[in-house]
Amino acid sequence: MEKISKPNLVDLLRLSDRERWYCPRIRFASVRSKPCLIADLRALYKDVRKGARILFLPHRVLPDHVPDIQYDVSRRTFLLNGKVMDVPRISREKPVFSISHELYTLHF
Repeated sequence: MEKISKPNLVDLLRLSDRERWYCPRIRFASVRSKPCLIADLRALYKDVRKGARILFLPHRVLPDHVPDIQYDVSRRTFLLNGKVMDVPRISREKPVFSISHELYTLHF
């Protein structure tokens, strides 16, 4: 994991937080050191170098909505479920929301 740049690690953790992949959450503040971020990820994953890729192998079974994560060192990109993803762009997208002015009933 040391081959992955700190901004890429922060972007991956930002995306995982937004998608709620892990509970408890992994803090991804950019003021945290890279070794701390790596230690948090290593609590969940074993990193295995296979050719030009780093495979994130989970220590335990993760929920179905958590994708398989790989990092291509030569292209410096993440692969989620085998597909190349622009994690920095996706993690920085503005959240989508809408305001509805219709009646809504809450049941307790």
